[in-house]
Amino acid sequence: MHHSRLVVRCAESLLSLLLILQATSSPVAAADAEQSAARATALLKQVGVNRGLCVVVGQEPGVVLELVQSSDLTVLVREPDAGRRSRLQQAANEAGLGIDRLVIQAGAASRLPYADRLIDAVITSKPELTDDEAMRALRPLGTLIRVAGNTLRTKRRPPQKGAGDWSHWENGPDNNPVSTDSVIKAPYMTQFMARPYYIGMPSITTAAAGRTFLAIGHIAHHRREWKMLNKLIARNGYNGTVLWEKSLPEGYLVHRSAFVATADTFYMINGPGCQRLDPQTGADLGRLRIPGLVGHW
Repeated sequence: MHHSRLVVRCAESLLSLLLILQATSSPVAAADAEQSAARATALLKQVGVNRGLCVVVGQEPGVVLELVQSSDLTVLVREPDAGRRSRLQQAANEAGLGIDRLVIQAGAASRLPYADRLIDAVITSKPELTDDEAMRALRPLGTLIRVAGNTLRTKRRPPQKGAGDWSHWENGPDNNPVSTDSVIKAPYMTQFMARPYYIGMPSITTAAAGRTFLAIGHIAHHRREWKMLNKLIARNGYNGTVLWEKSLPEGYLVHRSAFVATADTFYMINGPGCQRLDPQTGADLGRLRIPGLVGHW
């Protein structure tokens, strides 16, 4: 009987201690979470895109998790400190985040192990990561964000001189299939690998402002191609990130001058008129119509 009372009193004391700890720590934890959310919101506003590759060097785990959970970015963390890596990995596991959304890497902050012109944004508080190294890894118009206390300093990589677009089926409206690009030269190296590895026929690719638009037709020669028939896929042309994907209407004729890609608008023939889409998000921007013209274009 005495033993039972002692167990009950110990349990009551432990519960009281836990309640005290919870009461004293919860406001702090809530304040930290609120601060992390506010910092992540400010950073995402500067990043400017919701999908892509974002490198983070020298940020707290709470901010990193908020960056992942508040966007569709794939976040690549470069962290030389083993203890900070462990804490971030534990937090990621508890949040249910896999390697498809958050990659935690060891290594010095001064060197980024990524190909040239691959990354959409670099966020860092480490001075040893120089502007030159960050700009090397950033794609054209990618963003470098330096964090110093509550101050964010943003710098964009300039557009790439000599880079050409392929706006129409045969390059341009004159149907002359000769590119004006002066950047891509032999030896031709692979920039990225991305699904789908196999597509149907016919297929047309247009490109503008660092984005590619792949339209896949209705013919498959193997089962592995079935799921990708009658699809339109917009990608980041520097790292292969899928920006958006749409199903083409049944019976759509891909192999024709049905698409025009520009920096601001993606145009496609679609029924009675020309549909306008946001090239970054795929949002519908309305249609172009010709008064008095009846029928499908």
